Amino acid sequence: MPQLSMKEKGPFAATTLISLMRDHPSWCDSSGTPVQDCRTALGQALDDGLALLVKRDGADMSQWRWGAEHKAVLQHQVYSHLPFLDWLSDLSLSSSGGFYTLDRGGGPGVLPDLPFARTQGGGFRGLYDLASPDRSRFMIATGESGHIFSRHYGDLTPLWNDVKSITLAGSEDELKKAGAQELSLEP
Repeated sequence: MPQLSMKEKGPFAATTLISLMRDHPSWCDSSGTPVQDCRTALGQALDDGLALLVKRDGADMSQWRWGAEHKAVLQHQVYSHLPFLDWLSDLSLSSSGGFYTLDRGGGPGVLPDLPFARTQGGGFRGLYDLASPDRSRFMIATGESGHIFSRHYGDLTPLWNDVKSITLAGSEDELKKAGAQELSLEP
């Protein structure tokens, strides 16, 4: 069987590897004892992973926190590349979910400093109620504004992270009475 790297297997490498080790133990064969080699490889992977976490988060496992390693990376497309504005515009935060969870996170690209980060996922969520459109639910990860000095930049990020949503319903007059503001863009 040809040897494939993790990158060549794509984002579902864990599922592929489990299947290969379970159904094709010769895939692990390097010394003539396939089952032992897979167990050895798995043990080494666990040791390597634990060593990485100890180095990053300390030896006391009771102090380890999911959110210290699992972050949703929400960086501004422009300002994240500019000194000072990069940290000011960064909305990244601790996040649940992973590549193999319902609260999908992760991605095929691994960041060297954040190997378990959520680098891809739904920035916009919409749940449309076609029977009653006023009950439709919406969320956008970074808030209503892409301007980092707006009070609405990042204001929805905590709700997005908690998988919550808002409704957008009512007439223009009703929305204004409730405190909604109108933004006019002119050339």
